[in-house]
Amino acid sequence: MENYHKKDFASNLSLNYILQPGRFSVFPGIQNTILFDSTYNASPLSMKSIISTVWSLKQELYKERPLWLVL
Repeated sequence: MENYHKKDFASNLSLNYILQPGRFSVFPGIQNTILFDSTYNASPLSMKSIISTVWSLKQELYKERPLWLVL
């Protein structure tokens, strides 16, 4: 495992793992948007967490894309 890079591990994990509907699923949207669906068992605490997570992802990965949340 010494020669196995974290990037490769994360890439393979994300390609082989399928989330159940509503559990932070990610979909391509229109006009260069990305949709995050985290509606499964939604609560005020989980919504606060998803807002924080999506904001962090936007700052790191999607700086040029507009951020829209539908709660």
